[in-house]
Amino acid sequence: MSLSAQVVADRNVTAYPGCKDDLVNAGGHFKSEAVVVDRNLVTATHYRDNAAWIKATLNQYEALNLKD
Repeated sequence: MSLSAQVVADRNVTAYPGCKDDLVNAGGHFKSEAVVVDRNLVTATHYRDNAAWIKATLNQYEALNLKD
């Protein structure tokens, strides 16, 4: 869904390796990392990375809300 909504265009992202071409074709900058944070977008490669993804998401949420 984020691909067709142009959410990943010019953003650093990660995903399951099989999705790499779709992300790159949508204008994303694919990174081979478990979790990638790019401003308000937090992506992960696999459900096994959920703990790291949740931690990064909460950290980013806190950081973005402290700016207000």
